[in-house]
Amino acid sequence: MKNKIIFFSTLLLLLFSKEAFAADYKVWFNFESNSYIPPSFSGKNIPAKLAEANVFLEVLKDGRPLDLSKNKISWYLNNSLKSSAVGQNIFNFKDESSISIKNSVRAIISGVKEDGGSLTGEIDIPISAPLLILTPPAFLEAGKENSITATPFFFNVSSLNNLIFSWRVNSEEVLENSNGRPDALSLFIEESSINNQPVLVSVSAVNKTNILEKASVFIKIFKKQ
Repeated sequence: MKNKIIFFSTLLLLLFSKEAFAADYKVWFNFESNSYIPPSFSGKNIPAKLAEANVFLEVLKDGRPLDLSKNKISWYLNNSLKSSAVGQNIFNFKDESSISIKNSVRAIISGVKEDGGSLTGEIDIPISAPLLILTPPAFLEAGKENSITATPFFFNVSSLNNLIFSWRVNSEEVLENSNGRPDALSLFIEESSINNQPVLVSVSAVNKTNILEKASVFIKIFKKQ
């Protein structure tokens, strides 16, 4: 009886010891996109529709990054195998989300555990619709040029030169813009036009190479009395 107690005590000790000293593995992802964002934007660059993105993979063992240069890494996009190579810890893909609002990326890292086992990690990468933000003055002042700026986000372009901006003031198209910037409107208010009615300013931006990629926004601005 005493020997049985010692045996079971030893077995439990071994089991608890194995659990206590088991390595803690974590699969960590990050991503970046080539969608257009203004240089001053410090937030995350979300991929636009049909844009490319890079996914970066890292495996942490007990909080320390592992060298994956000798491990085969298989990458799946929306459950479809796209690539499999030794040491491939960066995955480049083009949006295939169709009508969805995200792409699911999964990585299987072979032979990374101490016992030769594999690890699997997955990340959902959102897809952003293009966006325009207007920056107007607090009030429109008569007798001077009032500047209004449109800032695009998450278009599948590399620069502002790839976008066509169209401005309207009170539903009338602006054919000439005195400041020479397509993303900014210079609006002159005559002294005689000062009244209590706000001015409706709207702008749209369209991708030159994909007219289906577009965004628009409008704002009402009151005149300074």
